[in-house]
Amino acid sequence: MTYQSGSLGKIQAGDINSFLSTNSPNLNGLWSTGSGNSGYGQPPVATVAVADKIKATTWNNLIDHITKMAAHQGTSILSMTNTLAPTLPATSAQIRIIADNVNTRITNNLSSINTNRLNSAATPRSTSSTTVTHSTTWSNALTATFTVSFASDNAARYFFNAGGQIGIQASHPNSTNINRLLSEICSNIGTIWMSSPVSGTASIDGGTYHGIEQLGSSGTGSSVSINTNYGFYNWTTSSTAIITQYGNYSYPGSSGGNYNTSTFGRISVQYNGTGSITITFLLDEVPNGAIAAANTQVTLIFKPPSTTYLSNSWGSVAAGTITIGSSISAS
Repeated sequence: MTYQSGSLGKIQAGDINSFLSTNSPNLNGLWSTGSGNSGYGQPPVATVAVADKIKATTWNNLIDHITKMAAHQGTSILSMTNTLAPTLPATSAQIRIIADNVNTRITNNLSSINTNRLNSAATPRSTSSTTVTHSTTWSNALTATFTVSFASDNAARYFFNAGGQIGIQASHPNSTNINRLLSEICSNIGTIWMSSPVSGTASIDGGTYHGIEQLGSSGTGSSVSINTNYGFYNWTTSSTAIITQYGNYSYPGSSGGNYNTSTFGRISVQYNGTGSITITFLLDEVPNGAIAAANTQVTLIFKPPSTTYLSNSWGSVAAGTITIGSSISAS
């Protein structure tokens, strides 16, 4: 590309605006509000009115934001400079023409970024956790409920679009009979990570994640049922199970039958609208009646996106723009 007059023709407002807003994909649809699983919530780059001169700041922002999105995702992109103009123009300059197929490179780069828009390679990422503990013995069923409330639907979108994740894990004291079985179920659940994809996977922080991913667990095969494609954009106002996990340990119940055949742990999720998410963890004895030990624990892990290349558009637990509520009860 060049930034001075020549025989290649002047760049028009429509040229730059095609990159910013009218092409599909375009910068603002990926960088700013976007829609659905596209958009990081960053400040948009203003389009240029017909007959207005194109300022260097507009061009520089286009190149800068493409570069930052690619770095955030870990996406390789084509160079957007050439031998005639190896550096970006001065802020006071006006853009006259572009050359060396830079427009094609920008189009190709935006296409690559769009393809990888749910990936996140940027570090560091902060992690916080909220743990609830049932401090007395219980029987029949135990339920832990978490509510994660963002300031808006868009804030929740930006969180998941930029690689934010929510994890759930649980533990129960290991002893004999029902306690051994419940402990095994919690261990076999491992950590369940909830991310954005509703099909395929996203590369996040060096790992590969379906919308629902089970990590750190041996609970596979017939003992577990996982709804792997139930990522954020599939959540509805109906509570839907994302994993049901059974144990393998067996012991006879006092009312007959073995406890391992039907006793289970289950995690369900629902999206209440306006940025509010409810996640429920259930441990259910089948049949009822066994006395479970105290100190069953369930933990929600909150892992926001990195802000190395993106500004925080989703909010913060520390600042109170994201709130996490929790409760635990048993019957």
